[in-house]
Amino acid sequence: MAKEDRGSCSPGKLYGLLGITTDATEAEITVAYKEAVKKYDKALNTTKDKDKRLLTQARQHFSEVSKAFYVLSNADRRQHYDNSNVIVEPTKRDKKAKPTDDYFVQYNENSVTIHIPAGSHEHWVDNIESHYNTSTNNKGRHGNQLTVPFFDHDTTKADPIGSVTLHVYQTSKILVQGSACFLWVLYTFEELKSQLSKCLDDEVGCEDIMCHKCDRPGPEDSGVIQCNNCQEWFHYSCTGLHEFFLRQLIKDEESEFTCAECIIKYPCENAGVHQGPEVHQ
Repeated sequence: MAKEDRGSCSPGKLYGLLGITTDATEAEITVAYKEAVKKYDKALNTTKDKDKRLLTQARQHFSEVSKAFYVLSNADRRQHYDNSNVIVEPTKRDKKAKPTDDYFVQYNENSVTIHIPAGSHEHWVDNIESHYNTSTNNKGRHGNQLTVPFFDHDTTKADPIGSVTLHVYQTSKILVQGSACFLWVLYTFEELKSQLSKCLDDEVGCEDIMCHKCDRPGPEDSGVIQCNNCQEWFHYSCTGLHEFFLRQLIKDEESEFTCAECIIKYPCENAGVHQGPEVHQ
């Protein structure tokens, strides 16, 4: 059975690792960790001649910073730490446990293992490929792999703050590695899980909607989007939009999506129009 381990820590150490005060808000904690991700990602990509000693130091420091974020980003874990200076370590799942119908997120030192419902790995491969509008690399027993940049979900900045490498295994697990692995689980995983759940629960409704570009039904994708001009529906991946801009459009409920065909067909009418969504999931 999984259990939570506890380790002692000096007062305020976790806050110091993130460079924040003990009265920092949840938002300030997240912002501080994002800055740490940026610095770590830069160190990985710019360390001269890939100096092993410097890289090892960077990994060890970032591992401590990530543990601080894991504790302080959760209200219960943070309160326990504030009251006792004791760190609640991430819960571990028994390696011999068989896949179930539930999700289980296990935070490791420099990665995250997500146990997904039994038999759902193909749905997750399709979901991830659709979200990033690219194919994964099938490595057989090593899973379907994909390395992608991670963008800040809370800003409109187009520059990534880190990256992740995803491994989706037939054994109903997703291994998330890379500088932004904790953030990917916090944001993107929850988003994709919600989309997949809605689509599977509402499969009949999605089947009635066909993508105008590929002529396939909704369930083969995590969602579809309707053009405000021609009223045709498109899979997210069939819009041709960059993942960052598509996410921004989906978040803006007042925007109107115009497909590429309509922009070309009615250039004057759509001059200056920015593609935005009316989403059906």
